[in-house]
This record gives sequence, structure tokens and C-alpha cells, in this order.
Amino acid sequence: MGCRVPRTAWASAALLLVSSTAIWAQDSLNSSLHLTLRQAMGMAVTHHVQVQLALEQAQEATARAEEARAALRPAVGFNSYQMRQTQNLRAMGLALPGFPTLIGPFNTFDARVQFTQQILDLVHVHEASSAQTGVEVARLEAAAREQQIAGAAGLAYLAVQQSMESVKAAQANETLSQHLLQLTRDQLKSGLA
Repeated sequence: MGCRVPRTAWASAALLLVSSTAIWAQDSLNSSLHLTLRQAMGMAVTHHVQVQLALEQAQEATARAEEARAALRPAVGFNSYQMRQTQNLRAMGLALPGFPTLIGPFNTFDARVQFTQQILDLVHVHEASSAQTGVEVARLEAAAREQQIAGAAGLAYLAVQQSMESVKAAQANETLSQHLLQLTRDQLKSGLA
């Protein structure tokens, strides 16, 4: 013979389970970090790896554009050297009577500054233009990636908010169920049910 459990005991056990789950959910909600939608999206954009990679690619494209423009800018060069030498006049084809064949040792110093500017270099002009277009493309890709990540973060934020509201609704249902159970118990005790 089996032991028969009254329905009120099953209902009480179910309410106890629901209430303990609701209390756990409420504690986890209270201890969670409260963020606004804007803060959540900002944090996602700031810390996401794909956004960081896109920004690094934009910086790399900017560096390539600067390198391409450098070929069109004026250039300054400086060379200098110093030498101690002895010259053989006979080896140079000079044989003067009364002059020594070897002159020296003596020092020579040479310093030169050189300015260069390309007037018309279509190849470098096109390279600089292409590199600038690459910068714009990289920046647009980074902005698109930021918007994509911000959108995903916004959807996730809204999903969490929806879940939190569902938990609150479940808690309200649990409270209502407890009140209805108590009302039913009171009615049973008074003989009205």
C-alpha cells in the first residue's frame, strides 16, 4: 500500500521550489552590475577585440599613407668627410724641377648640404592618393565594426533586461500564488471550500 500525499502538500512543495528559485534570482539581480544601455554599448565597443583590431588597421593605413606622402616632400641630405693625404706629383704627370715629388701629408675637409624636391612624379602622387583612400576605407571599416559590436551589445542588453523583467513577473506570480494558497487554506479551515 502506498502512502497518499495530499494535494496541498504538493502545492506547498511546488511553491517552496518556485519561491527559492525566485529568491535566488532576486539575489543575483541585486548583486549584478547595473549599467545603462549606453554604458553597456560603450564598454563593448571599447573592449572588443575586433574593434581594437580594426582601429589598429586604421592606424597602420595612416602610417602607410604618411610613408607614401613622404616621397613627395622635400629631402635634405648632409655629407661630410675629412681625409689626411699625401700626393705624388710625378704620378699625376707633373715633374717640375725644384719641386718635391711628394706633397703632404695635409688635411682636407669636405662638407655638403643637398636639397632635393621632386617636381612631377605621377607614380608617387597616385600612391599617396591610393594610400589616403586606404585610410578612409580602414576608418569606415572600424566605424562599421564599432556599430556592429554596439548593436550586438544593445541587443544583448535588451535581452538581459527582458529576462530580468521575466524574473520579476515570475516573482509577482509566486507572491500571488502564495496569497491564493493562503486564502485557500483559510477557506478550508473555515469550511467554505
